[in-house]
Amino acid sequence: MKKQAFTLVEVLTTLAIIGIIAALTLASLISGYQSKIYTSQVKKAYTELVNAVQQVMIDENANDEISEVSEGNGDITGFYTTTASLNTSDTHSGAQYFLSTYFKSIKKGYGTSGVMASSYITSFGKDIGTVDGNYYCIGLETGSSVCMKFQNNISKVVIDGNGKKAPNQSGKDLFVMKINSDGSISDLDENANNCEVSSAGDSNLEKYASGCLTKIMTEGWKIK
Repeated sequence: MKKQAFTLVEVLTTLAIIGIIAALTLASLISGYQSKIYTSQVKKAYTELVNAVQQVMIDENANDEISEVSEGNGDITGFYTTTASLNTSDTHSGAQYFLSTYFKSIKKGYGTSGVMASSYITSFGKDIGTVDGNYYCIGLETGSSVCMKFQNNISKVVIDGNGKKAPNQSGKDLFVMKINSDGSISDLDENANNCEVSSAGDSNLEKYASGCLTKIMTEGWKIK
């Protein structure tokens, strides 16, 4: 018996189905690959921050004992006894001193300084602005950006894992955090459910990015 050949319509239909499946698979692979890159970049910048904080505490013999220094904010301990935590920011103290001294940077200055995007968004497209002019920012040799300022008795830090490059999105390459007195780094809001929900913080960027660091760390350093 002679076998019946496939018709042109059947061949084209099959090819179309294969094409759709291939496109969906490729898109998923690319998305997964990009997420791994974002995770690696953010984690590396975070680790550099942790190491820098620990180093300045070692250099200045900072510990958990209460300092005699007081700025009217109650007891000051650990990291907050170092010059890196002072409200004044210049070449000898505060954010400018700390970031310029303990990081290898290629560009630096106040505000976006050419190392942060001029605007950031949430995963649902809401414009949340960018860092304000009180942040001192540096661009790292790795391509990441780190910004820092002292506000409300804490040193706040903003990290963009890949600098000005897209996606410039909270929870994707943009994260906000604070330096604790013991030298540890934690989210401005330690409730992961508040990621991209207007909660903690003093600006739109801080409010919507708060909780996102907690979220990816809780999920084993996975950015989706």
